[in-house]
Amino acid sequence: MVNYFTDGMDWARYARSRPNIHPTAVRLFRSFVGSDLRFCLALDVGCGTGQSTVALAEVAERVIGIDSSADMLKHATPWPNVEYRETRAEATPFRDGEFNLVAAGQAYHWFEHGAFLAESHRLLREVGWLLVYTSWFTGEIREEPAFRDWFEKEHLGRYPTPPRDRTPLSEELARKHGFELRGQEEFLNELGMTLEHFTDYQLSTTNIIAAVREGTESFDNAERWLRDSLRPFFEGSPEKPFLFNGRTWYAQKPVGG
Repeated sequence: MVNYFTDGMDWARYARSRPNIHPTAVRLFRSFVGSDLRFCLALDVGCGTGQSTVALAEVAERVIGIDSSADMLKHATPWPNVEYRETRAEATPFRDGEFNLVAAGQAYHWFEHGAFLAESHRLLREVGWLLVYTSWFTGEIREEPAFRDWFEKEHLGRYPTPPRDRTPLSEELARKHGFELRGQEEFLNELGMTLEHFTDYQLSTTNIIAAVREGTESFDNAERWLRDSLRPFFEGSPEKPFLFNGRTWYAQKPVGG
């Protein structure tokens, strides 16, 4: 997988603009495993700038967020009982059976799945949980049908989505690496965004980052185009309700597994 989150990014923009879908996914997981259950130590893999790590602090006494990007971690959100470390998802420095919960939010599609699952199995104690979830922008503003047409034809035509491994966590794949897939759920988030927020968010996506890396675009030019194209959709309202779909997978390391 190409690592798009390297030199040349505006890390402050990334940290402030990413849609925070993580609390919804963690809340669903908490309901699934039992709302009274609290984990001693959780690992957040591919934590980025810490949105997902902070969300996990709602279900764990301590959380360690890891990411392979030192620049991401420099902008990670400080939070009580949360720490951040630089390391790869597929090979971490932690002990066998050190964690009660391993989570990967908005990051699983960038990993080598087999290596990540094998490492997660090693890191988890018996009956420990693996939480994997993802979310994606639907291309829709509620009650604004013209926006989806613009997004699919104009935006994605100009900035196509670069490849990633979208293979879901299947029952077969989970079992192959020593897990039992216990359940999965879908969710919807409606997030209010201003023109500036949504523009910043799009500038932080791999669609535009890939175009800049390839030399076919600059961030400044992309920002001008986005603002000019999006402005009509915000006439009469400074904030619009953007829709994000999501999916969670819950797997568990069995006794003796």
